Amino acid sequence: MKDLSTGESLCSVVAENIVIATVLSSQDVIKAVTPILTSEMFYTALHGQIFDTCVELFNSGGYISPDSVYQHMATKREMKGLPPNLSDRAAIFALYENHLPSPSIVEYAELIREKYKSRKYRDFCREAQGIFQEREFADSLSWFEQKLVEFRALQGDESHTRLMFDVMGEEFINLTKIAEARETGNIHESILPTGFKDLDYLLSGGLPRQRLVTILGSTGMGKTTVLLELLTYTSYVMRQPSLFFSLEMSSSAQAQKLFSKHAQISTGSLQNGRIKPEEWGVLMEAQENYSGLPMKVNDRARKIEDIVSIARQFYAEHGSIGMIGIDYLTLVRTNQNMLTRERVDYVLEELNQLKKELDTRIVVLCQIGRDTKQSGDKRPTIYSAKESGGVEEASDLMIGCYRDEYYNKDTVDTGILELITLKNRYGRTGTVKLIWDGANSTVSNLRANHGY
Repeated sequence: MKDLSTGESLCSVVAENIVIATVLSSQDVIKAVTPILTSEMFYTALHGQIFDTCVELFNSGGYISPDSVYQHMATKREMKGLPPNLSDRAAIFALYENHLPSPSIVEYAELIREKYKSRKYRDFCREAQGIFQEREFADSLSWFEQKLVEFRALQGDESHTRLMFDVMGEEFINLTKIAEARETGNIHESILPTGFKDLDYLLSGGLPRQRLVTILGSTGMGKTTVLLELLTYTSYVMRQPSLFFSLEMSSSAQAQKLFSKHAQISTGSLQNGRIKPEEWGVLMEAQENYSGLPMKVNDRARKIEDIVSIARQFYAEHGSIGMIGIDYLTLVRTNQNMLTRERVDYVLEELNQLKKELDTRIVVLCQIGRDTKQSGDKRPTIYSAKESGGVEEASDLMIGCYRDEYYNKDTVDTGILELITLKNRYGRTGTVKLIWDGANSTVSNLRANHGY
């Protein structure tokens, strides 16, 4: 601690002088600072001893004064066979006589605590550098995690405002886990592929945790089919729990899409009962393939409060969630009486909190404004959702859906769905093309099929 700058140590000592003088002058003020301070936090060892003595006197019902504090310290020294230290007496009375009590004692106590933590963090950084150089990586990481636990105890859990040091420490551990997962071939525990190869390439492997993804598009562009593909890939291929809130379509309609996809029977044929005898076995096999999969759909929840509650229960049931899908944004209601834009912003704020709380990815669909449909180029832009509130500001990733054949019957891009990355807070943007099979509710890679 001797390497502290003069300014920092002086700042701490001045605060300690004021706190000790105030405690010595006012009997009850000790109650205001004991939840904040311990004797270890004082830069000057004698200040820590005086503070401890004041706490002991107060807890035992004794009177706190310069003389009573010195007498108590002298008695403790005698019990150890040591003579009284007259310099302690001089220091105690000097603090009492030369420093005015302050009504801002809590602020000074918090300053002492922050300076103490600053010293501890500085020492920790130096020690960590040596530990990671001298020990095995696994041992070093275990030591690092234990230190973070100790520092969090200093910080307390009462506040969501946290030291960047703590946040960076936790992220350091996350980065080591991602690196280890990549080396062992288990990178998908941290990065979830979408199943669309070109999109995964654009996103550097897929979707990390704690991402809010918005998929934009006008009616008929295939947004719901894309979302169902993402959720299906999450659970059917990656075997990670997924939760689908289908506000626009019934759960039975979503089941028909899955039957159509796997059995390659058009949804029109399914709806009209035009099913060939040999196709019933394929349908049954498709259903059997979903047996035991951690994939659930809810078509009844309408309020964001219910969505949050159901998602938390699902998380508690499975211990993790790979992806949550919501179809679609402006259909989500709330218990509060709000205008549409205010409600959408509120819902987005709640979803952003939920993604962090459950450490998951949330994909929400959003209809674009009418102005995009009337423009020359019908492709969605980053401004297309402006009628729906602060979608652009809230989203980590914005993807536009566009099918040229919907507008231009003579297009060369028949059967092509474009996914346009309009915003990527953590990476690149661009456009990927996929194969669109609306009749069979399937979106697949242009270069090769999903393989499931």
